[in-house]
Amino acid sequence: MVETKILDPNIPIKEQLDIIEENIIGELKDFQKATVERIDELFRNGQNRVLISDEVGLGKTLIARGTIAKFAKLRKEENDDLVKVVYICSNGAVAGQNLEKLKIINDVSVEDSNTSRLSMQHLNIFKQEDDGNILESYIQLISLTPKTSFSIHNSNGTVDERALMYVILKRLNLDKKVINEINNIFKKPGPRSWPYAVEWFEDEFNYCNKKSNGKYEEHMVKELNKTLKTRIFKDKLLIDYITDYCLSNNKTNKESRELIVELRTIFADISLNKLEPDLIIMDEFQRFKYLINSDKNSEMKKLTDKFFNNKSTRILMLSATPYKMYSTIDEIDYSQVDAHYSEFLDVMNFLNIEEDKKEEFKEIWSNYSIHLKEIKNEDISIISAKRDAENALYNTICRTERITEREMGDLIDDSDVRESLKVFKEDIKSYIEVQKLLDSIDINTNVPIDYIKSTPYIMSFMKNYKLKTKLEKYFEKHPNEIRKMNKKTFWIVENRINNYKPITNNNARLNHLMNYVFKNNSENLLWIPPSKQYYPSEGVFKNSENTSKTILFSSWEMVPRMISTLVSYESERRTTGKIVKNNPKLNYYNLNIINKS
Repeated sequence: MVETKILDPNIPIKEQLDIIEENIIGELKDFQKATVERIDELFRNGQNRVLISDEVGLGKTLIARGTIAKFAKLRKEENDDLVKVVYICSNGAVAGQNLEKLKIINDVSVEDSNTSRLSMQHLNIFKQEDDGNILESYIQLISLTPKTSFSIHNSNGTVDERALMYVILKRLNLDKKVINEINNIFKKPGPRSWPYAVEWFEDEFNYCNKKSNGKYEEHMVKELNKTLKTRIFKDKLLIDYITDYCLSNNKTNKESRELIVELRTIFADISLNKLEPDLIIMDEFQRFKYLINSDKNSEMKKLTDKFFNNKSTRILMLSATPYKMYSTIDEIDYSQVDAHYSEFLDVMNFLNIEEDKKEEFKEIWSNYSIHLKEIKNEDISIISAKRDAENALYNTICRTERITEREMGDLIDDSDVRESLKVFKEDIKSYIEVQKLLDSIDINTNVPIDYIKSTPYIMSFMKNYKLKTKLEKYFEKHPNEIRKMNKKTFWIVENRINNYKPITNNNARLNHLMNYVFKNNSENLLWIPPSKQYYPSEGVFKNSENTSKTILFSSWEMVPRMISTLVSYESERRTTGKIVKNNPKLNYYNLNIINKS
């Protein structure tokens, strides 16, 4: 990635942004540029929420960086003097890594990960508001982690949160005894690190306050005084409750924790009022869908409503997880709820802010669904319904999928997979035997063919699947027919495992995976060989330079279980199995005894 340094501060910001945009967009591949241009077009035309659902590995973070560069120009055209970009991701480590990738200028301010909680963001916001450089102070990058920012559970928070709150509460006109008791209450959950945390945030507060010419302290004291004197807590004004509780002799850990939670919520609310984000980037947002579906009466809902429901705020959602827009009968649960479709509609409702747009989309999608179910000869109205549905999605979602090397140059090379997958008779036999079983016991359903394509020995690896649940219920009622389940394609034979015998893959995909994983005798390696070697490899590491980690994706819950079991067993068979073969007196059972002893 090309580093973009701050330009000459004497050059107008608009001209600097033009140069930065050209540099950043120039780094992107054509399909990434097209996505950035489409997002910019949607933002300019009033669509404030957009989902990028590109497949894994196609550079969604780079697209987000390009979007920030475009968006900074847009906000300048809209006469905004400060662009606030909030980056939401699953944890602080990911935030620290990706914020560096999202910076459109090399020296843009990024807050310390220790202050990434929402209750502490007021400090970061004031620190970044004037960094001394015109362009640098025009853009702020702030990160949040949902579980620690919006979900203020019944907990004491971190020692850093409490230390910053204490440093600010000290500056209120409170009785000294009250301040001393607040110190004791806040210190109790982490006494060892407490004095160091207080000292650190005292320095941080003074630095920020000096930098803002006293505005930071003035703002925080004003907001806290207003809230403490108007907010009701346990049937009292909060300021009165704090005074009475701190001066009382009957304090409990539970009541102290409740007070800390209340104060954390207040500080989070102050941060939100000051934050006013222009662009929110939600990375892998499927991990925290609860933000858009939280309980209406919860504190989280109050915080998220204030955060998301500003009509001028643009939101960019990143997710590699595709949403199924329909389900088969077999995939709908016993309560007749289609979870996939419900999630899809929840996301579409979030993307379409106005109620009329939500209703319009539901009507379009319902019309398309009806046409799919009732398609008739010579009825071409399905074409119009399909076009309307596509346009409705196109106005909110951008998606790029992997395509073959022949279609897209060197973007993706799938030639190895395309040429290596060979279907064997066992693949077909597995499907036929399962379907025969279902037909013979009058279970009126078809086995999903993708089950068989994804997993061999499905009865060994299925868990909580409706198909297996139906079979279990049937054979509980008809135990005399259990022999029908005795098929080698249904189950792994235990005796083969006990004697370290080869297990037939019975699956084209698994066969390809086994050949790939073990091609360099990788079962003998205790760790992945270095990608850049300082010395020639010897022993089992010789000729293993190309061995690396393998990432697999599947839609089915049973696949990771199957792969971990069969690949691990094959690795053990190729190592421990050799010992057993060379020592006939050893077997599975006495090896276990040796291991335990």
